[in-house]
Amino acid sequence: MKRLGIFPGMLALVAFAAPVLAQAPYPPPPQAFATIVRQAPQQSSFTLDRSMLAAADGFLNGTSPDGHRIAAGLNSITFTNFHYHDFADYDGPAFGSLNAAYEASGFHHLVNANANSRAPMLTDVWLRTQGSMVTNMVVLTRGDRNMNAITVDCNLRPLDLLHLSGHFGIPQVDASAVMVPAPPPSSAPPRAAVPNVATGPIAPAPNVAPDPPAQNAPTLHKHGADDPQ
Repeated sequence: MKRLGIFPGMLALVAFAAPVLAQAPYPPPPQAFATIVRQAPQQSSFTLDRSMLAAADGFLNGTSPDGHRIAAGLNSITFTNFHYHDFADYDGPAFGSLNAAYEASGFHHLVNANANSRAPMLTDVWLRTQGSMVTNMVVLTRGDRNMNAITVDCNLRPLDLLHLSGHFGIPQVDASAVMVPAPPPSSAPPRAAVPNVATGPIAPAPNVAPDPPAQNAPTLHKHGADDPQ
């Protein structure tokens, strides 16, 4: 499983997030992420419920008091995988609509500030808090032919999320990632302006004049002893 892009500095940010409104609408289910790709995926999903997590706790945490406390704060973890035979064609407006639905449900959207055009995966994180506690987390990774959504229903402190990495099927933390609030859609650069392998092959820009043919470089002649002066 891919490494998760969560940096400890992001966790401190969550502690100061605004509390969730009591009447916030219910967030979209993990299967809704299929709408942000134009192709139909091969889809699989499974959920670890509270009883399964409690059974795994003894094997994973041993006698660790912190581990048992964190496991007790987990209600369920759902893993949803989307696989595509061809390059996944991500739909920007559809992603914006889904993100708006999560934000309307009280989630805070975070992205990796260190992402670049060579990154093999794009990582988005949505967090919903109540007071100083995290009640829901959604991690979405998008690649060439695979998209994975991990949804966590919990009641944990922000720093507990760091300890979850590498347990219960949650990926390891990527120390090079710095998760920051996602920019508003109006200030985000056009998708085509930021090529990424997760968008599939990048088509050449239309109506671009071809580069002028290169001029032959002058040949320098080195005089020998028998050359005329």
